[in-house]
Amino acid sequence: MIEKKKILIIGGVGIILVLGLAVFFVVQKKKTAIVSPIQPPGILEEKEAETLLTYKDEAGFEFKYPENLTIKDISGADQSVYSSLEISSSQHEGKMAIKIVDTLFTSVDAWLKSKEASGAGVAREITLAGMEGAQIQFANPRRLVTIVIDEGIMYFFESLLDEAEYWNKIHNNIVSSFTLTETQTPAPQSGGEEVIYEEEEVIE
Repeated sequence: MIEKKKILIIGGVGIILVLGLAVFFVVQKKKTAIVSPIQPPGILEEKEAETLLTYKDEAGFEFKYPENLTIKDISGADQSVYSSLEISSSQHEGKMAIKIVDTLFTSVDAWLKSKEASGAGVAREITLAGMEGAQIQFANPRRLVTIVIDEGIMYFFESLLDEAEYWNKIHNNIVSSFTLTETQTPAPQSGGEEVIYEEEEVIE
């Protein structure tokens, strides 16, 4: 009789242990599922499309730029200045300038040896609309310059690198998309800049 009771007790304890272990594993599995972060698929790879506009200048050139930039024509009445533009962003510190002007410099090398290029870093060769030129970084103030001199005309691009990564990208995109067009005779108008908008979508 005593042996039978022992067997029943041992059996009951065994059943309790098995049930306890089963409950423990079920609870642990639920906890793991709760604390595991759920991340929507592809959220890190998603990139927004950027709308580009085309700026066309009566001086005979055009280039593409992001629609969130503002372009201001500051050419004035100086006859030696074909075009002078200031490009800025409401979201980023810094700005970019584009100047197309008559020059007495006969080459980019001559300009690099002048006082105007004081503090210039190492120049690297670039091509702008089929014309050979140079791109140089300056340390003080920190800026990026792209320059071409062709047939007595200087094509000068300068970006103040307050936010270097952003303005480096804008600068190089404008330079790479810069093309020469036929010079147009301006029609009588009240003033202001001529901008032709062409929407494009570019995935970076």
